[in-house]
Amino acid sequence: MLAAFIPETSFTNWHKNIPAVVFAHNTSVHSTLLEIPYFLMFGRDPKLPMDVAMNLPTASSADDMLTRLKRAFENAENNLTNGQVKQKKRFDKNLQEEIYFSTVSPFVRKESQINYNLSVRVHTK
Repeated sequence: MLAAFIPETSFTNWHKNIPAVVFAHNTSVHSTLLEIPYFLMFGRDPKLPMDVAMNLPTASSADDMLTRLKRAFENAENNLTNGQVKQKKRFDKNLQEEIYFSTVSPFVRKESQINYNLSVRVHTK
């Protein structure tokens, strides 16, 4: 997404475009959540420059916003769970089970690993 904002001739000022790219990312529909991250974070739709220019009305009441936000959170949670299931199925499809056999127990120490050089210090007055 950042590459679309960078002129091909100069890659030295790419960092100046990061806020615009982040805003564009946060105000577009997320592919897994099927919601706009800005709305989920702030509880309202973003005010875009076109909205200001056209003088579009904002939300009507706090109750409407609250029910809409609750519905958005529920939908996002369901969509996220469904996305996780799809990703797991896609991952498991290419997974090959590997079986390892070991003849050494990790709980048994070899005789050479035991330290018998214990020293006791006695302090006398």
